[in-house]
Amino acid sequence: MAIPASVIPSGNSYSVHVAGPGAADSPESDALAVAAASAAALLKIHKVDVRQHLAGDDARARAYRDFLTRGGTKTSAFSPAPAPGAAGEGFWKTTVAVVSASGNRDFWWPPRAEKKVEWEPLLIALCDARGGIPGIPPAQFAAPDLWIVASGDADGTKVLREWERRDCGAAAVLGPTGIAWSSRNAAFGNAAGSRPFAEAGPVTEFSFGCFAGGVVAGLIEELLGENAFDKSIVRVERAELEARPLHVGKAAAWGGAAARAAARPSPGETPRRLLHKDGDLLGRVRAIRHADDPDGPAKPWGSKGR
Repeated sequence: MAIPASVIPSGNSYSVHVAGPGAADSPESDALAVAAASAAALLKIHKVDVRQHLAGDDARARAYRDFLTRGGTKTSAFSPAPAPGAAGEGFWKTTVAVVSASGNRDFWWPPRAEKKVEWEPLLIALCDARGGIPGIPPAQFAAPDLWIVASGDADGTKVLREWERRDCGAAAVLGPTGIAWSSRNAAFGNAAGSRPFAEAGPVTEFSFGCFAGGVVAGLIEELLGENAFDKSIVRVERAELEARPLHVGKAAAWGGAAARAAARPSPGETPRRLLHKDGDLLGRVRAIRHADDPDGPAKPWGSKGR
């Protein structure tokens, strides 16, 4: 039975698993690592675990491990993992799985065969399309529930149209001047929209990672606050999502606020410190969201029950 929205358990079972890092030299320039750290910073108030697959003990792995640990992210090899750069079945026992389309695809493609863990998390794929759309086969385009895309094209609407043309289920796009989103699958329903930024700013790996982490945090926030979903199990049943699709626009707004906070750090603040435990990414994101919507999101009549 679903737990009422007013009684969100502090020991809920929701979690986020992030695929292994890419080939970046530092974690601050790795969108997946930044997505993991920013999601952990935004979800720490709910005690939601965010883990990134990380194997090895060389200097690079230690730097990543230090960055993730300081940000509240847990590192894990999701044992038993078949190889350092691939995911074990334990990776899929989660609410949201975050992977990359431009890095190591062993985490999600080809699809798993002989599944030992019968879990189907929400699959979110990151793609950097600032230099053009990579050659992704149609079957891979259709696999993720949600694409999170970095665009060099103004507000991202041009790239979003291309993702729609290729029949993706849902996408949230970050551009230098704004965000755009679209969905037409069972997890997110039918929706489309865009929101401009008050100030334009370049899309970097760091701001893109924060955008992705904000979108993930926004989705978890909605799952926790909605009485249609059971918080005591790891996965979200597909039947529940079809009955009550998530709002990709709300999640994109969280991501956009996180990207803007990353693009405009406070005096003397470094990107690394913003995501660490002594930083205030959550406070910055909430302030930006309040400035965008001073009265808060609109609530339907009778919002205390469904």
